[in-house]
Amino acid sequence: MADDPPLVTAADLRHLMAEREEKRHRERLEAEAEARLHHDMMVERFRTTHLTEAEKRSIISHFQSAAQRGEKEIQVCRFPSDVCTDGGRAINNSDPAWPETLEGKPRDIYDLWHEHLRPLGYRLRARIVDFPGGIPGDAGLFISWSV
Repeated sequence: MADDPPLVTAADLRHLMAEREEKRHRERLEAEAEARLHHDMMVERFRTTHLTEAEKRSIISHFQSAAQRGEKEIQVCRFPSDVCTDGGRAINNSDPAWPETLEGKPRDIYDLWHEHLRPLGYRLRARIVDFPGGIPGDAGLFISWSV
């Protein structure tokens, strides 16, 4: 019996399990906080940056290669719906005034379409592309050229 490991009480095991659960809870909270920070930084970046001339040319250059692949539309931008002033609700509800909720780079893409691409027959659609937890997540702007 002298070489046997010391006996552990049930209370010791419960304490060990509680510590493990506490650690997992802390790690989950830290991961959630980090994800929120990343999300908030991304929202801020989309709201405060604007479309460069190079980005405009890049968007337009993708149309022809997509058409050659048989595609009828491309997603030109994916962004957190929180970039919209209403959290993406107008897009989700197909409200005709959804463009008014756009800010920053997504708004610039809308303006590019409205001023330059729409007169050439291109169409623009916005839709929510994912629903984490049942609420609007990311939104996407799609430009199409087919009827």
